[in-house]
Amino acid sequence: MKLAYKGIDRNGAMVADVIESSSIPEAIESLRQEGLFITDIQESSSKKRVWRGTQVGAGAKAGRLTLNELLLFTRQMAMLLRAGSPVVPALVAIAKQMKSTSRSAPRSVIDKIRREMEGGRGLADAMTAFPQTFPETYIAVVGAGEMSANLPDLFTRLATMVSRKREIRNRIISAAAYPALLICLSFSIIMTMVVFVVPRFKALFASLNSPLPWSTKLMFGVSLFLRGNWPWFLGAGVVAGTVVVLLCKTSAGRQRLCDWQTRIPLAGKLFARLLLAQMYRVMGLLLESRVGLMETLQLAGRISSNKDYQTLLATMTETVEQGDRLGDAVTRSAMVPPSIAQAVVIGEESGHLDQAMLFVADIQDEDNAQMIDALTKLIEPIILIGMGFVVGAIALSLFIPLFDLAAMAG
Repeated sequence: MKLAYKGIDRNGAMVADVIESSSIPEAIESLRQEGLFITDIQESSSKKRVWRGTQVGAGAKAGRLTLNELLLFTRQMAMLLRAGSPVVPALVAIAKQMKSTSRSAPRSVIDKIRREMEGGRGLADAMTAFPQTFPETYIAVVGAGEMSANLPDLFTRLATMVSRKREIRNRIISAAAYPALLICLSFSIIMTMVVFVVPRFKALFASLNSPLPWSTKLMFGVSLFLRGNWPWFLGAGVVAGTVVVLLCKTSAGRQRLCDWQTRIPLAGKLFARLLLAQMYRVMGLLLESRVGLMETLQLAGRISSNKDYQTLLATMTETVEQGDRLGDAVTRSAMVPPSIAQAVVIGEESGHLDQAMLFVADIQDEDNAQMIDALTKLIEPIILIGMGFVVGAIALSLFIPLFDLAAMAG
């Protein structure tokens, strides 16, 4: 039967052609021996997708690796391959090391990859069964390493990329943890005062039959409303949370959330810079791995579906297709800082675009780390001031009538 395929050759160029073969696995193996990394193959007379490198469903059943496990796997592969171990024995050794973990997913993923390789598939081909663990950029770098016989070096570079990603993620989590704790604590204190403390003062003032200012009456009204309607508020919160979770599981909901990230006040700029830093590092790594520029842009476009980011990638792709320099598109983009754009221009002019991209990614990561710390230091006092204002307002509303009573008694 005739099979239409798409793939990447040893030079990193995208190729597409038709091949005669009795089966898809046989065609994939034949093309792999010719030095092609296949990303898509299907019957040329049918629109139905038969096999696609990044959409094989076996990975969902076999499990996935967390970011920490992926980093450990990548580092161990780099170490073992540098020590001279073949790929399959390296996978066996890593799987044995992971038997001590409580999760079975890491072992099942690695064992699945090993079995696929023992069946004649390449490492990159086997990884395509786990799209949730191995991004297309990761697989493309591994495929380039297989074709250039340079897997140890490329796994070392992949370990650096995954390590930076984990470092940024952990920094964001740690930076958000304290403000989140402050918000929960503030909410708990305020609700305790409104629901439990304020009613006691109301009973006290009622027994004294003293006149109350408008602020105190308002506080008593809020307390009575919350005490009488808290089940409705709780139910509304549960329903709202469920709706948000369900929306995030739909493609439209995830797209809206992705677009919204870069438009959040204060934090939106940080999300945009984090996205750009990831783009620079991925593009630099792919170019360093001898993947062609157009294929690099296509793979980089799959990092995020954010509209601003996709617009930037589309402009870069269109500029390159027209024969202009990539730096021209970067310079014209309002999303890229001028200093960063100039570094890309100089790197392109000097013929070291890959090194320039990696250098820019390092600079962006350092700046992003400083911005995360600055935002954390800014958010914390804002939360404390807000909590102090609310608690102070409640306290004044309760103590002003007591001061009036004390003045009248004096």
